[in-house]
Amino acid sequence: MNLKKVIKERGWTLERLASEMKGKDGVKGVSQPSVSSIINGNPTFDKLQEIASIIGVSVSELVKDENQINGYIEVGGELKKVTSVEELERVLSEIKGERPPILHKNIRGKEYFEKKAEE
Repeated sequence: MNLKKVIKERGWTLERLASEMKGKDGVKGVSQPSVSSIINGNPTFDKLQEIASIIGVSVSELVKDENQINGYIEVGGELKKVTSVEELERVLSEIKGERPPILHKNIRGKEYFEKKAEE
């Protein structure tokens, strides 16, 4: 996902986009560093929708990458990027509360799983 590229292709600058986006208080206009942080970080689906609406594209067009398979799943308010079948299976296992998929097996057949992060 190259948000900056799509924004630029549509004739927008980050400064101009910042002036059109709404802040947490609902008032139009945020700082350019705030927009950079959103774009370079892990934007929420709501922010992606807002940016897409402002620059006049669909969310799918905004996040597409011709060289990669992309998918986004919102889980508990967090947007998770999925770029492979394995990552999709991991996210689905997480949602279902199942043991994560096998990462690999050693020569004796012992299975190794992705460890869940401690909360």
